[in-house]
Amino acid sequence: MAADDGSYTFDSFAPTVASLFERIPRLLDLYCDCFPTVVVDEFQDTNSDQWNVLRWLAGCSTIICLADPDQRI
Repeated sequence: MAADDGSYTFDSFAPTVASLFERIPRLLDLYCDCFPTVVVDEFQDTNSDQWNVLRWLAGCSTIICLADPDQRI
């Protein structure tokens, strides 16, 4: 959720984006047009909110995930 001053915390960014993609399909289309390929570094550290954003993008963009299972936190 946005703070009273309209700013977002890092933790609220991914769930807000996923919600916007769900509610506004044209926004998702716009992002996929601008970013036809998305590279996710440190994928092993992706949380569920970030994963939801990637799932939306995967419907229309190519997602490449880079991870090191020995570094999982």
